Amino acid sequence: MKLQVLSLAIWLHLMAHTSTPTLTARTHTLAREKFVARVLSKASLRAEPNAAKCLDGSPAVYYIKLGTAGAGGTDKLMVHFGGGSWCIGKLNCSHRAIQELGSSLYGDYVGGMQAYLNPYIKSDTYFSDSQVENPEFYSHTKVFVRYCDGGSFAGHKPFDPNFPLYFRGKLIVDAVFEDLFELDERFKEAKDVVITGGSAGGMAVFLNIDRIKKRYFPDSFVMGIPNAGYFPGTQLINAQGIHWSHEMLTMAELHGITHPGGSLEGSKCLSNKAVPAWCIFPSLIVQYIETPMFIVNSVFDSYVSQYALGIPIACGVAGACYPPSGVHAIHQMHALRQNILSSLAIAPTVVSGRSAYFTHACPTHGEQLNSPGRWKKLQNPADRQWTLYKTLNLWHRSLVAGKITMVPNSIGGGLWGNKYDIHAIWPNYRDESCY
Repeated sequence: MKLQVLSLAIWLHLMAHTSTPTLTARTHTLAREKFVARVLSKASLRAEPNAAKCLDGSPAVYYIKLGTAGAGGTDKLMVHFGGGSWCIGKLNCSHRAIQELGSSLYGDYVGGMQAYLNPYIKSDTYFSDSQVENPEFYSHTKVFVRYCDGGSFAGHKPFDPNFPLYFRGKLIVDAVFEDLFELDERFKEAKDVVITGGSAGGMAVFLNIDRIKKRYFPDSFVMGIPNAGYFPGTQLINAQGIHWSHEMLTMAELHGITHPGGSLEGSKCLSNKAVPAWCIFPSLIVQYIETPMFIVNSVFDSYVSQYALGIPIACGVAGACYPPSGVHAIHQMHALRQNILSSLAIAPTVVSGRSAYFTHACPTHGEQLNSPGRWKKLQNPADRQWTLYKTLNLWHRSLVAGKITMVPNSIGGGLWGNKYDIHAIWPNYRDESCY
């Protein structure tokens, strides 16, 4: 009964807010020194049946900081998709729709996000505008797309008036580029376009990169940098992995990711799989992606281990996986590692050298690329002179110049010493390059 009452309350809230969203301001003055909010409230972007909306029907929002590249900053463009898990079922999505990850009506959408993003401009990350700290990407115009669809920016479902939720992630992506081109048509001719994202936003890179390249930048150099977004199908690892994998398939169906109009429409993966919905997993879709990518991921990712496999985070962080209680967890974590590495190794663009990957064994979820300074500390265990920073910069510089440089792919993890020793399973557990 309580659940029914709660569902009714959420439904009434959505009915009240989706028809008359209050967030309508649009910012037209851009800046090079800070991020500025852009609300996608233009009538053409909000007209049904193809409106770009958050789950609750409020307008999507992105943030832009002009770069210093040529053509008024339009020569180089970096677009980052925000992350924050997914919503699986209608009730779960209804809860999300009345929070910041499902609506632009909650939280300080201008000041709060600017306060979060602006420090990155001066930080030692790939979002920095310092040529010294970030030589390859400092001059790019930076775009951060707020995550509010709950489906990795990949879904497209017709609106159901009986349950007022909007599954429009793919349309948000399209609206962002259309708005950018309206701001300055020269963005269409950008010479260097980087599509990146973290966690669910990293997964969005896999699900959108080829479509973005073909539709918006057919004649430009385009590359993807998915960070902590390489979510493998975990159904072969343990019972929790089976459950999580099928929850993700439910999410894909709810959001319409593999349906006509979804981000994977037209993908060769859909026609080659008995169950097309499995194509949402990056370990499968990467076999069909044609656009170059530099994939950054932990082989012992803390989100996947904890939520997809049900292995306590203390295993990696606190070292609480000693036998006999931790034996199964250790084997399962190595099954995860093998799943990630084996699928990456055979990806066609990796084999050709057009894509590369930097995997590591830190029990974290994306911090190695997002946290200041860590990308310069994290080392390839096979050759420690190759840091994440050095590898990514050389690979990008070579491809932009039309060359293929076979940078050493970093293979994180492995077995050292006693196979049941936590320091063998997470060899970077006490490695300062992780933190």
